[in-house]
Amino acid sequence: MDPIVIEGAEVVIDDRLARVSVRLEEGRIAGFEMPRDGARVVDARGLLLAPALVDIHGDAFERQLMPRPGVFFPVEAAMLETDRQLAANGIATAYHALTLSWEPGLRSVERGERVVDALGALAHRLTVENRLQLRWETFCFEARPLLERALAEPLTPRSHLCRIIR
Repeated sequence: MDPIVIEGAEVVIDDRLARVSVRLEEGRIAGFEMPRDGARVVDARGLLLAPALVDIHGDAFERQLMPRPGVFFPVEAAMLETDRQLAANGIATAYHALTLSWEPGLRSVERGERVVDALGALAHRLTVENRLQLRWETFCFEARPLLERALAEPLTPRSHLCRIIR
C-alpha cells in the first residue's frame, strides 16, 4: 500500500481539534505534518478526521433481521442497513453477536448460515469491518459445520481500509 497524506481536515488529537496533515504508511498513522515524499494526497478540507470505535459485542443487528416478532427482513437488506447505521455512528469495526441455537427462528443455525453467507457476499459493499462473535449453545451439534466455516473465513482489515480510502 502506497503512503497517503490526508490534508485539510480538522483532526481529533487527544482532547483537541487541530488542522494538521496525517500521513498513513502500511495502513497505520505514521505521523502528523510529515513531508509528502511522493505520497498520494487526499484533500479532506471541510471534513473531520477522528478515531473510529470498535463495537466488541452487538446484537442490535437482530432488530434489522427481525424488526417485529415473526417478521423477517431479507438478510442482505438487514446487514446493509446495520452497516450504514454503524458507520453513521463512528463505528469502524463491529462484532455481531450471532447466536447459534437448536431453537427455530432468529437464532437458528439456518438463520446463522444466512448471516454468514450475506456477510461474505456483501463484503465488497460494506463500509464497516463486520465481524462475528459466535455464541454457540454447545448442545446444538448441527451448528458445528457452520462454526468451522465461519472461523475459517479470513477478514483482512488492511484490504478493507484500502477500499475505504480509494
